[in-house]
Amino acid sequence: MTRVEFDNLVTRLDSKFKQNNEKLKVSSMLWAITGYVVLVIYIVICLMLLASCVFFIYVSPNAVTLKIGILIGLAAGGTSISIIRSLWLRMQPPEGHKLKREDAPKLFEMINTLSEAAGGVKFHEVIITSELNASVIQNPRAGIFGIYRNTLSVGLPLLDALSPEEFKSVLAHEFSHLSSADGKIGNWIYRIRNTWEKVANHIFNHGGLLNMPLRGFLSWFWPHFNARAFLLSRANEYRADAFSAKLTSNRQSVSALQRISIVARNLDEEFWSKIGDKITTEEEPPNEIFSNMKKFMSEPIPTEKLSKWLRQEFTVKTNNSDTHPSLNDRCSALGFTEIPGELPAIDQNAADFYLGEESTIKLRVKFN
Repeated sequence: MTRVEFDNLVTRLDSKFKQNNEKLKVSSMLWAITGYVVLVIYIVICLMLLASCVFFIYVSPNAVTLKIGILIGLAAGGTSISIIRSLWLRMQPPEGHKLKREDAPKLFEMINTLSEAAGGVKFHEVIITSELNASVIQNPRAGIFGIYRNTLSVGLPLLDALSPEEFKSVLAHEFSHLSSADGKIGNWIYRIRNTWEKVANHIFNHGGLLNMPLRGFLSWFWPHFNARAFLLSRANEYRADAFSAKLTSNRQSVSALQRISIVARNLDEEFWSKIGDKITTEEEPPNEIFSNMKKFMSEPIPTEKLSKWLRQEFTVKTNNSDTHPSLNDRCSALGFTEIPGELPAIDQNAADFYLGEESTIKLRVKFN
């Protein structure tokens, strides 16, 4: 299926399920189950074919049965093993500085508050990274059978960029993805989508006659399942925004979305571009990058440039290349339709409030 055909499919399904998220959820689950049933049947057929080859070689051991049996048997066994291995999704554990409760009592107190509001969401660890991002990472310990290790990943630049309440709204958004039945099902579908993408890539990139029927099935199945999982993930983003606004406020959630968008652009165009120039023109690599980044983000963006960037960010439309809706659509869903001319001032950033200035200095040295 071409990109245009996939976009048209997403548009049709979006129109079909626009007012019925429950029906979309059920449809996504049924397609996921159908896919697994087909894979299980295919694995069983391959194993039966392997057993048959072994049986015929044992019953009638001659050059012909031996040659055909080994050829077909190895192909059948290899196909079943490769499918099982591709289903055993393993993710790289997140890298970062593991944070202990005694290191940041204010942060963990806030996490406990959000956890309770989200229905008892628990994390095995909290890590600080060097990214302008926060995310919930579920690392499966047993492949498709689950038993997940939950990690809350928080970027130090994100803490530096946001106010305490804005940062709380961002974490509330992430907590929502693990809360309630809808959140858990949405996360399950999202993980299955990643697994199926891995299976599809593996099958399409490996030849062999035994893979041909499966490639034909995946050519039909994967786009239709992917489109439904994509729309469900996008719907969950709106639900997570609403949950975030409920625990903080619509204003704080919108402010966080707008500020992250502008800070990311400012870093890309003004900060990282200059770092790239230094790398190519200077003999010694730049040092104290993250200390300088904090200073850079604390400097106000000229009003004219800020207004221009906000107008441009609000003109970006939601598309089918990202499950996250556009900034304009997310703000509109929270009741804010006007393009702001500026962002609220920050008296104290979330890093200093939740971690303490001394701790953040040590972390920046570590990331440098």
